[in-house]
Amino acid sequence: MQKPSKDNCVEKLRTIPETCQLMGIRKHALRRAVSSGLVPYYTPFGSRRYVRISEVEAAIASHTDQWLHADLQRWSPI
Repeated sequence: MQKPSKDNCVEKLRTIPETCQLMGIRKHALRRAVSSGLVPYYTPFGSRRYVRISEVEAAIASHTDQWLHADLQRWSPI
């Protein structure tokens, strides 16, 4: 039997708080992205949501302009 190579390894699923801590992003921002469907999630053990870091990174890369625009509107002085 062959050992799995790094290329064949399945990426680990991580909780939302764990992913946020590793990536340095806000929990509510990731929860909102998961709830709106921008980031896929998995629930293998019940109701707790798990994500893959690579999918979060891909969502951030493809929606950076929208996220920045929303943050700027929220924090800009009126």
